[in-house]
Amino acid sequence: MCAVPSRAFPLDEEGSRLFEAAIADSDARASVIAAVTGGRLGTGFVRHVNELSRRTADPAAMGSYLRTWTQEDVSDQVHGYERPVLVLTGQYDTVLTAEVAADQIVPQYTDVRSLVLEGAAHLAPMETPARTVALIVDHFLGGTEKASDG
Repeated sequence: MCAVPSRAFPLDEEGSRLFEAAIADSDARASVIAAVTGGRLGTGFVRHVNELSRRTADPAAMGSYLRTWTQEDVSDQVHGYERPVLVLTGQYDTVLTAEVAADQIVPQYTDVRSLVLEGAAHLAPMETPARTVALIVDHFLGGTEKASDG
């Protein structure tokens, strides 16, 4: 859902500092949450996600994920994958956009569908949970759900 390219997705220097700081610093994490949701969901949403993240996310795992996402090429691990893949990008995602998905994620798979989730940004399952689930169910179990093709 939060489509991440399998090849390194480098951040600029400022972005790198902010994401690194967000591993341990609650204020930096709140800034990241606000940024990836386009700042449109208000401080209550940011506080809720920040607290949930603080309680449930392991800092070592966050650091490892950040390094993998921004510095490593793991595309060989998806090469040859032939099962259905659904790439959902949020309409308001400021980082992992539909264009990023189309250029860097979709071409790696043979059976792939890429959709833009209207009304969502980077945290689609939290921003538009019912719509997100409906699209996933439709994709993997069949049906008639429609979304904007990305």
